[in-house]
Amino acid sequence: MENDKSATRGSWPRRRAAPAASIAISALETLGDPPTRPVEIFASDISAAAIERAQEARYRGRALLNVAPAELSRYFTRDGDSYVVRPGVRELVRFEQHNLQEPFPPWARALDIIFCQNVTIYFGVETCRALMSRFYESLTPGGYLVLGYSETLWRIFDRFESVEVAGAFVYRKPLPRVSHPARRLAPERAAVHAPPPARRVAARDSRPQPQPAVDHLEQGLAALRAGALDAAFIITVAVALLLAFANPLSGRIVANNTAPAAAAAQ
Repeated sequence: MENDKSATRGSWPRRRAAPAASIAISALETLGDPPTRPVEIFASDISAAAIERAQEARYRGRALLNVAPAELSRYFTRDGDSYVVRPGVRELVRFEQHNLQEPFPPWARALDIIFCQNVTIYFGVETCRALMSRFYESLTPGGYLVLGYSETLWRIFDRFESVEVAGAFVYRKPLPRVSHPARRLAPERAAVHAPPPARRVAARDSRPQPQPAVDHLEQGLAALRAGALDAAFIITVAVALLLAFANPLSGRIVANNTAPAAAAAQ
């Protein structure tokens, strides 16, 4: 298990050496030696003998086949026919004997990455499901779980999300969804209509207002037809209208009104 609060996720054992040493070397390769951010690596096993061998950190032969020569000289010390991980790497790892079917120790909280390879294949479905639940609770939101090549959580545990990292699929604890508070709408207000603008009523002039010219002409013609006016007055009114407006009257008025007046004057 790894608790890397520097958020250097996505590095997992890629060498034939013990996983704890491989993870520690990956952290130094990524963050520098010494690392620029805090790194804590917790290694556990149910076997006390396995813990002792891991603490000795001595490797030979096939265990070092995939270690690059530059890394071998940088992180290991030659001791006879074997190589020993130097102290700067071993100081990053804390070993502890632990049974995964038992409650997790206090340090197994808010972990960034959990490596558990080739373990769940030996467990039944219910045991594996209970273990995945404890792994889930031990991870920080956004933390990763790396299982072995042949291990899967399909139809066993569905709270993780599967993500691709460097061509491999790993499991991740989802980040909490940020819920935005519902926007409170202002209560509807009764529509306030502005009062219509006051109509301006022009003060009436008490003096008699002149009627339109056409009205004068129409009234004059009506009076003429009724015998109340003579033709001379109608002609006078028509001429006065032409002079007052300084423009000719429409053809309709002239054709329909002035002609009868002229005939009556004859």
